[in-house]
Amino acid sequence: MKERRTKSLTKNVIDDVTFENACDMTFPAYERVTLRHPQFQRPLVLFGPLADIARQRLLANFAVRFAGVIDESIVRLSAIDAVIATNKHCVLDISPGSVERLQLAQYAPIVIFIDVESRSRIRELRSKAGAPAISSKKLSEQAHKIKKHYSYLLTATLDATKEDGWFEALLQLISHLQDRRVWMPEFRPLTNLNDVILLPMHNFQNQSDSDIESLKGVNFELYRCL
Repeated sequence: MKERRTKSLTKNVIDDVTFENACDMTFPAYERVTLRHPQFQRPLVLFGPLADIARQRLLANFAVRFAGVIDESIVRLSAIDAVIATNKHCVLDISPGSVERLQLAQYAPIVIFIDVESRSRIRELRSKAGAPAISSKKLSEQAHKIKKHYSYLLTATLDATKEDGWFEALLQLISHLQDRRVWMPEFRPLTNLNDVILLPMHNFQNQSDSDIESLKGVNFELYRCL
């Protein structure tokens, strides 16, 4: 058992708070954590320029192990519970602030960043996968933002820059991480978890890097929200 200091809240978290009381979870200055082996299939969150491709493949080709939620615009913890009850990983496309809520609520999400260093390599891999055309510059900037501001949320990073078999490596990594013990909050937050919602990644994607940087170090404890 140990204590760890929680991170300062950033703009995506504030945006979450303003969304119809989306969150009512206390954000402690310190939290007591304990090393556990979760007895359930942990939710899966993917970040990076290939995340959408990976999610689609997992859900389409490995439905025995992975499932999504019906409504991705607002995800409630009850929807995640329903997937976990089927003994599957719940695949989520949510903001970093929502990942923090999952962690505090003892869901121990597996959070993997699929890294691709160059924009040309991003274009190459997405073209090979037949993925929708999205600006490689935009994808690269979003990836940089995650690495710069939210690396503390990541369970692991998978480098796909020189790895054509990155998806197979991802499957192996998920299995490996599922079998490992993980630091989890000792207690669940003193709040009604049925009222907690998680917001999609596009809320985060609309923010500029300067927005996040300008809010670093600011104490948002008054919002009492993850």
